[in-house]
Amino acid sequence: MQGSQSTGVTFHGFPNIDHSQDFVRKDIIEWLRWLRKSVGFQDFRFDYVKGYAPKFIKEYVEESRPIFSVGEYWDSCNYSAPNNRLDYNQ
Repeated sequence: MQGSQSTGVTFHGFPNIDHSQDFVRKDIIEWLRWLRKSVGFQDFRFDYVKGYAPKFIKEYVEESRPIFSVGEYWDSCNYSAPNNRLDYNQ
């Protein structure tokens, strides 16, 4: 089976999970519920939320019911020569 068209921005450092597939979302929701009920997690941090459509995060939060959740949204940064250090105050 091949995945669907991406619903976000591709980041080549991570696998591209096809959130549009029902079985993928079901597995993620089961895992999040397990983290909440069995492990004791109360909060979730969703990585690289530019990489998939917000409707999927909404579904994950509604189905797993964390007390608090946050999404990691970062954009391109500017770096300065000669050391390629991150520019101050972006």
